[in-house]
Amino acid sequence: MQIDKIKGLYLKNTELIHNIIGTFLVKGSSLFISLLTIPAYMKYFSDQKVLGVWFTILSILQWVLMFDLGVGNGLRNKLVPAIVNKDKEEIKKYISSSYIIIGVISFFVLITGTILILIFNWNNLLNVSTLVVPSNVLKTVILIVFIGIILQFILNLILSILYAMQKTALSNMILLISSLLILAYVSFFKTGDTQTDLILLAIINIISINIPLLIATIAIFSTKLKEEKPSIKYYDKNFAYSILKLGGNFFGIQLALLFINSTNELLIMRLYGPIFVVDYQIYYKLFYLAVTLFSLITNPLWSAITKAYADRSHDWIINVNKILKIIVLIITIGNLFLLIISQNIINLWINNNFKINYIYGFFFVLYASITIYNTASSCIANGIGQLKCQVICNALAAVIKIPAVILASYFIKSWICIIIINALILLPYGFIQQKFFKKYLVYTVDKKEGI
Repeated sequence: MQIDKIKGLYLKNTELIHNIIGTFLVKGSSLFISLLTIPAYMKYFSDQKVLGVWFTILSILQWVLMFDLGVGNGLRNKLVPAIVNKDKEEIKKYISSSYIIIGVISFFVLITGTILILIFNWNNLLNVSTLVVPSNVLKTVILIVFIGIILQFILNLILSILYAMQKTALSNMILLISSLLILAYVSFFKTGDTQTDLILLAIINIISINIPLLIATIAIFSTKLKEEKPSIKYYDKNFAYSILKLGGNFFGIQLALLFINSTNELLIMRLYGPIFVVDYQIYYKLFYLAVTLFSLITNPLWSAITKAYADRSHDWIINVNKILKIIVLIITIGNLFLLIISQNIINLWINNNFKINYIYGFFFVLYASITIYNTASSCIANGIGQLKCQVICNALAAVIKIPAVILASYFIKSWICIIIINALILLPYGFIQQKFFKKYLVYTVDKKEGI
């Protein structure tokens, strides 16, 4: 009987399970590549301060990707019902309207960003001496990376479309190819001149990220979505408004989380110096693996939850929520075990006499665990389109972060205070969101069953 039940569950969720397995295989390879990239970067740049500058530039400019006003996530949620209903007209209008919106935003961001890059004193902002990286070289590198991110800004829409089609493994394959190309370059190509190597890496970064996205875009609109390819004549202001209305909430959440999680490198550079950014990256890559692994489950689930919500399968969503909480506990225990053996892993991975501080490691595990729990909660919220709790909690956390870090730095004379603050300000959201689910989803099921 139990075997029949498991078999029935599998048959009911075949596409989702296969998608999760495929995502695990592809993303697992990406994680392995990501781990190899750190020591490769450390060999590529003989001066670790320059590496710290590179990591910080990438971190800051990734913020630009968030300024799509939530169009990508809005498109993802809106496309799912249209795909389920096989409404080609609706699909075409949503896709065309999204590309037009992103195109207009990209133009204004490109003009504004270029002006800001040219007038800013980046050496002062990043707390890096002109002897380490001359100001003209630093501006050139930032401008090159920025142009690449604007291209990515537009091309990333194909990932949202693939998510809506529940092709998560395929979208992760695109990212894997990009990571492989960057790893290959930093492993085998080096001129020996720091300034030249920095500029060339910026150029390779553009090519590695955008070419796979461009190929995927051409391939999808030449095959699966041949009849739904974007066209200016299918732009519809009502569809655009619908995407922006939902996307606006996603944008608020993205912006807040971006500010919380992506200011770490900049704060470390400003308060403690660029060399500590490399230390932070080592801890982050090791212990934040748990968050990445968990996202392999939640990314395919998001669109599946949207589909289930459209079908009014609220009891299925409640069961998924329970399972996710169990997985959170298992991954957290696994991360604690990883902390215990972390020095042995570091010795094999970095091999440069880097010594793990287990207290630092514990706070990274705490930070990762809270992030995972919040990810589980937001996966359900994103799928059903109930975003108010996320917007409020994450906005408050973002407002608190900088003052809290500055205050904590007077008492904790180490960069780890930034991670501690991150964990504390993110803590409330997951628990508040879960209380909302009890009131909203359980009430809906009870009402449906006539209780």
